[in-house]
Amino acid sequence: MRDKILATPNFSFNYSESPEASAKHTADAMKLGQKETGVAERPAGSELFAVYSNPLREVLLYMNAHSNNFVADQICEQFGGPAELQRFLVTELKLLAEQVYLETCSGLEINRMTPRGISAVIRALADEVKRHGLKIEDVMPVATCDWGTLRRRLEGTPYQCAAVGKTGTLTTTDGGMSNLAGIAFTEDAGPFIYVILSQGNRIWEHKQTTDALLTELLAAHRPAPLAAPGQARRQLMPSANLRAEPQLYTGATGANGEGKLAAGGTEQEKESDDIEDEPEGRKAGRKAERKTARAKDRKAEAAKGRTAQTKNARGKAEPARKTASRRR
Repeated sequence: MRDKILATPNFSFNYSESPEASAKHTADAMKLGQKETGVAERPAGSELFAVYSNPLREVLLYMNAHSNNFVADQICEQFGGPAELQRFLVTELKLLAEQVYLETCSGLEINRMTPRGISAVIRALADEVKRHGLKIEDVMPVATCDWGTLRRRLEGTPYQCAAVGKTGTLTTTDGGMSNLAGIAFTEDAGPFIYVILSQGNRIWEHKQTTDALLTELLAAHRPAPLAAPGQARRQLMPSANLRAEPQLYTGATGANGEGKLAAGGTEQEKESDDIEDEPEGRKAGRKAERKTARAKDRKAEAAKGRTAQTKNARGKAEPARKTASRRR
């Protein structure tokens, strides 16, 4: 619509679960002017623009490298949430039902799996990516050589850049946890699946001990690096892969007057914002932020409605539409 920006009820932007806030942030980010924003169950007016996602492979690599809980939960919800994931692990991967309990798909809050069960998941993941013509390092970060939570892991050891992995860190649940699981590559014996779970809130010490233990266990084998330690790190989710049609962007225009996409930040710039497996306290904070944002949205909409009704009574404007928010 010419005077409004409407998003679908499941629209999410900038790690927000509020579609109302996401619509507003999108309009601001794309400098679309002071337009009214809201949510609509069905399309109204004409489509303003469509954004095409990065390939799932790139999204998964970024999610695993930066331990992004929001992305993990959003993807998992598309397939039925934690209950469906737990069912898959038991029925498809044949894990023992009593050894699997999931409250979330990201690993936050209370979740239970054994090292043997996690090994089965890693093996199944390696088989699945191979079936699609990919390698495990296409969806998992390389220790030392990639940006993210592994950028300092195994650094200075023979296995830097010779292992992929996923961290799992909680600061208070179960007294604290610092876990690492993945695959290490050797020249003489092939790949090794490893899973090391450490309980307690001495997180830094656990990380150091885990790296030392893994290196010691593999000391008898020659590492097979996936990349050179000094090699430039991968840009895990290139912004150049994103397309928007029509070309509505941030003010810069080309020779034909069309807008151009503003390039996103590099992985180096994002490094300082990395958080490793967002602690449960931070998730509670995000919930509070979402609740506050929704309250502000409802208050703003109510104010708009009152203003529009007042103007209509004076014959100056028509009543504003109310926006329905979706409960998650």
